[in-house]
Amino acid sequence: MVIQAIDVLSKKYSAGKTFLALWSHCKSHGILEVNNRDTLITSAGYYGTSRERLWKERMKKLEELGFIRIARGAHQEIQTVLLLNPHKVLKGIIDSKDKSLIEGIYNTMMKQIVDYGMKDFDGPMKTERRPPRLPPPRSVPASETTNE
Repeated sequence: MVIQAIDVLSKKYSAGKTFLALWSHCKSHGILEVNNRDTLITSAGYYGTSRERLWKERMKKLEELGFIRIARGAHQEIQTVLLLNPHKVLKGIIDSKDKSLIEGIYNTMMKQIVDYGMKDFDGPMKTERRPPRLPPPRSVPASETTNE
């Protein structure tokens, strides 16, 4: 559903597969070193002479939408990529923009988050209930205590 939402939001760019390729190759807490650009480009489904240009356009779109952050390298325009939590990014988009574009996808995704017990959000998204509040302990007068 994340990929579908990205495709809808990125309109003509269809950046969902690009995000999926990044997500699939990410091994360390959302940080991806772009060491093998060709593998990422091919994994995202780009072939032919314009494949690198298409991939870069999708990467820029993902950054523009807030799903990733890109850091330049000494010799590359895209060297390191930080993948942000897509659930939180989509929540931010829903809260700040015209949510009618992805409202159905988002609502279904939120239901799954609750069903799976994911804890990506605070507040009403939590599925566990708080234990009942216990009354404070009763103070016991000294005369009721026993010395053994």
